[in-house]
Amino acid sequence: MKKYILSLYSLLFLLPILSFATTKDAATGLEKVITTVQKLLGLIFPIIGMLATLYFLWSLVKFLQSSGSDKEDAKQQMIWGIVILFVMVSVWGLVGLLTTTFGL
Repeated sequence: MKKYILSLYSLLFLLPILSFATTKDAATGLEKVITTVQKLLGLIFPIIGMLATLYFLWSLVKFLQSSGSDKEDAKQQMIWGIVILFVMVSVWGLVGLLTTTFGL
């Protein structure tokens, strides 16, 4: 057991050496991955926003066409649709604010 712990500590001691061993190609590879993920998220977020808006509009139509207890269910769905849209726009604005603040 002591031998295992000592070898683990020696690996942790050598960890900074391994981090300095990266090459320029590895950094550009990481940059390519980050750029690809950003592009993918740039395509996904508007689609999710569109789906949330359609959910709200569908709940609105359901609310207008229903009566009684169905009206309460549709009202609850509309409230959740508004909450979802509010959270999405708030997070989107916060990310934009942080991006411009820190120059990312």
